[in-house]
Amino acid sequence: MLLLDAGKFPEANLEFTSFIHTYSTHPFAGGAQFYIAESYYRQGEIKLAADEFERMLQSYDQSSFVPDALKRLSQCYEQLKQPKPAARNRQLLLSLFPQSPAAKKSWRAV
Repeated sequence: MLLLDAGKFPEANLEFTSFIHTYSTHPFAGGAQFYIAESYYRQGEIKLAADEFERMLQSYDQSSFVPDALKRLSQCYEQLKQPKPAARNRQLLLSLFPQSPAAKKSWRAV
C-alpha cells in the first residue's frame, strides 16, 4: 500500500501480484487484486483497470472489495464509452450492496 500511495505503480503491482501468487486463498488476496486494478485506474490505463476489476470480481466474489470494484468498473466503462456494461455494473452495485459506501456516493450522469 505504501508503494501504491507513493505513486510507484509498477512496484506496487509486482508486490500485489507476488502476494496473490503466494497466498491466493488468503482473505487479503481480493484486496490485492482490487489494488492492482486501482493502480491501473490511477495511471489512466482504463482498459487494463477494467480487465483487472473484472478479474477481481470473478476470482474474489466474496471479498469486501466487491462493492468498490463494481463502482470502479462502472466508472471504467463510462470512460471507455460503453454505457451498457457501465449501467449493468452500477445496477449490480445498487441492488446487491445498496447500503455500501460505494453505492451511497453520487454518480455523475451517464
